[in-house]
Amino acid sequence: MDNQPFGIGLGHYLWPAILASWGGLVHYIQRSRRSRYFSIVELIGELVTSAFAGIITYMVSLHLHMDPIPAAALAGIAGHMGSRSLFLLENKWLNRMTEREPAAENEKADPLGEKE
Repeated sequence: MDNQPFGIGLGHYLWPAILASWGGLVHYIQRSRRSRYFSIVELIGELVTSAFAGIITYMVSLHLHMDPIPAAALAGIAGHMGSRSLFLLENKWLNRMTEREPAAENEKADPLGEKE
């Protein structure tokens, strides 16, 4: 399978987007039952955020050479988590990027970065 995101047809992303949106719908229903509050605007926002989180998770999973079925399942889970999954992916990426950056010589000597 080609891991280029735009080399795959949009239909390939349809099922993960549906699963992620479904996960977002389940999360919204659970939350609205607890609060006894319903808003169509919040529901639409939840579905859009969930679909986005699911597609991003699916793309990352394919990039990591995961099979499409478990990757789509992760998309559904990410959809249920909504923006929390985006926050976790962002933190993981930022931690990975900062680990790769070499420290300057003066930072190695003084990890707090304080100058004398």
